[in-house]
Amino acid sequence: MNANSFFSNLRGQSTIPFRNNYFGASADGPVLRNRTFFHFSYQGVVNNYGASSYVFTMPTPEQLTGDFSHTVNASGIPVVIYDPETTRPSGTGSNVRDPFPGNRIPDNRINVVSRNVRSLFPAPNLPGVGPAHVNNFSARRPPTPGYANYTGRIDHDFSSSHRIFGRFTRSWQDADANPSYGPEYIGDPGISRYYPNLNIVLNDTLTLSPRLLLNTRLGYSRAGDFGIPAHDNISLTALGFNPMLDHVKGDSYLPIFAATGYATLGASNAGG
Repeated sequence: MNANSFFSNLRGQSTIPFRNNYFGASADGPVLRNRTFFHFSYQGVVNNYGASSYVFTMPTPEQLTGDFSHTVNASGIPVVIYDPETTRPSGTGSNVRDPFPGNRIPDNRINVVSRNVRSLFPAPNLPGVGPAHVNNFSARRPPTPGYANYTGRIDHDFSSSHRIFGRFTRSWQDADANPSYGPEYIGDPGISRYYPNLNIVLNDTLTLSPRLLLNTRLGYSRAGDFGIPAHDNISLTALGFNPMLDHVKGDSYLPIFAATGYATLGASNAGG
C-alpha cells in the first residue's frame, strides 16, 4: 500500500518514511464559582506521507545553445526553426520565412535574458520516450504539510436569565516548499503555502420572558492564503531585464518562463 513509484524505482530513489502525527491537549474549568468558566484546546498535525513523482520534458543541452539540428517531433520528423527576421510577403496573401542555416540559432541572435535563464534548466536524467525523447526528466517532491488549531472560550452568567460567552479560534496550515526539479535548481523555486484563519465570536443571550428571548451575536472571520517561493531575492537586472524592474516589482522571485511542450521555470503560484 506504500509502494515506491515506477520512476523513483527507475532512478534508484527509495521511498520516504510514512509519518502521520496528531497531538493536542485541552483544559477547562471554573474561574468564578457558578458564574465564569473557561475552556482552551489545542490540536496539531504533522504529516510526511510519501513523495509524488513528476515527469517533465527538459530541453537538451544542445537545444539550450540554439542547436535544433537533431530535434524531431513524435513522428520523427525534423522540427524546422525559422528566422523571424526573414519574414516577407509570399505574393499569395501569406508570409514566408527562411529556416536558420543548419537549424541552428546563432548565439548573437539569442536574447540576453534567454542566455542567462537557460542555465537554470536541469539536465535530462532519463533517455526520454520516442523519437522526440519527451519525458526525459524525473523528480519527486515530498509533501510536508502541517496543521495547528487552538480555541479559547469564556462563559459568564450574570444571572439565570442573562448569559454571555466569547470564543476565538485560530488555525493555520502550511507546507514547506518542495521544488519538483530538486532543491539545487533555483529555476523551480517551489512554494511554501501558508493558510492562517481567525474566527472570533461574542454572544449575548437575554431571557426577557418565558416566551421571549433576545440573542445578540457579533462575529469576525478572516482567512488568508499566502505563497512564498523558496528562492526569492532574484535580481531581474542580473538576468538581463531593464534595471527599472528591480525597483518597481512587488515580488522578488523568478518570473515564469514557459515554452510549449517543455518544463516551466519560475514560481507558477505565489503571492499573498
